[in-house]
Amino acid sequence: MQVNIEDISATKKKIILELSPEDYRDDYNKILRSFANRAKIPGFRVGKAPLNIVERVYRDDIVEHLLDHNLIPRLREEIEKRAKPIRTPVLVKWDFDSKQGAKLIGEYEELPEFEVSDYKGLKIEIPKQTIKEEDVVKRTLEDIKNSNTTAQRVEREIRPGDRVEVKIQLIDPVTRRRLPEERFAIIVSEEDDFGKRFLGRKKGEKFSYEEEYPEDYPVKRIAGKKFIHEVEILDVLEIVYPEIDDDLAKKLGAENLEDLKKRLLELAKAELEHQRKEQIESAVLDALVEKNDVPAPEVLVNEAYKNLATAVLMEFASKGQRVSREKWKEISEKLKLDAEKRVKERLILLKIAEKEGIEVNREEVQEEIKKRAQSEGVSLREYRVKMEREGITEEEIKENLLVRKALNLVVENAIIKEKEEKKSADKKSK
Repeated sequence: MQVNIEDISATKKKIILELSPEDYRDDYNKILRSFANRAKIPGFRVGKAPLNIVERVYRDDIVEHLLDHNLIPRLREEIEKRAKPIRTPVLVKWDFDSKQGAKLIGEYEELPEFEVSDYKGLKIEIPKQTIKEEDVVKRTLEDIKNSNTTAQRVEREIRPGDRVEVKIQLIDPVTRRRLPEERFAIIVSEEDDFGKRFLGRKKGEKFSYEEEYPEDYPVKRIAGKKFIHEVEILDVLEIVYPEIDDDLAKKLGAENLEDLKKRLLELAKAELEHQRKEQIESAVLDALVEKNDVPAPEVLVNEAYKNLATAVLMEFASKGQRVSREKWKEISEKLKLDAEKRVKERLILLKIAEKEGIEVNREEVQEEIKKRAQSEGVSLREYRVKMEREGITEEEIKENLLVRKALNLVVENAIIKEKEEKKSADKKSK
């Protein structure tokens, strides 16, 4: 047996495992006998066919069984002796010859080796806060207005801002296979390519169009494929916005509109403080990534990208919007950069936590789980069921707390300066 490991990148490795027939002969023969004991071959009773005939008839199945249950586990065992893969190694190529032996090529990624520095006394600048509390109150009132709308059915052509209930089905243009029918509502917008298709149409109308989805689209069953979209308009509703007055304020639990504004003013103060905290943390993270060159493992970047992409699609769906191919291409490029940066930030902060001897005990993890359950309005038992269902581990939560503590340490030691934002254009002198 020979094992060779080659570097593909700073984090990605290739392992080549070469085995002679003697290295797996016993396993191969054991599998062969297992197949022979239940083989149904014309001219022989079940389990009585000669081994050489069984081998010739079932060779592909025997090799596949050997690969899955013996050779691949041996490859992973050799990797674990020499490395700590971030995720399960992947078999990328294999060759098998009963006389010459077997050759397996696998790939895996490790966390990069690096030293972190310049994380204490970071000098950062953030824009001086120019948003006023009154502006936040005004924006919040507008949000309240938008979230307390009613809808009335209309018999007219669709206009921007209408709520349209649709039925859509995707059809493969080659195989004519139909994907499951979907029903949902959208808010029609002139800025949304999907929404534009509905402008000027009426309830009951049907239409179709063809669209190809990008390779990196997060919905796997349609990613990289072209589909015919059959659409039917089920209903059209006009959105009616309420007046921002005492009646609306009372519905929200306030005495009157002035009382509601006072309450919102207190919330605005907290929101502005939170925004400033986020600005500082963002500037600190930017500085850390700039000062510490860390290679980001591809597998972690892909996972981060998938999470970000799913969140973006859910946000569009919550607004009743769908993303066109062109729009997704633009969004996707930005998300990939964000994903890589987030991975680098996390690796740097974990390294700082290690260097500073920061620890998280079990009690802190349990307290965090309780907080998460409370924030989602579910019992502790229900949240633990969710953790099990979504694959959230206590180790992952512990790591998140380490990251948070490390970030707090860097922020506490940072030198923060507020700067005035430059005006977009200077006044011309006459």
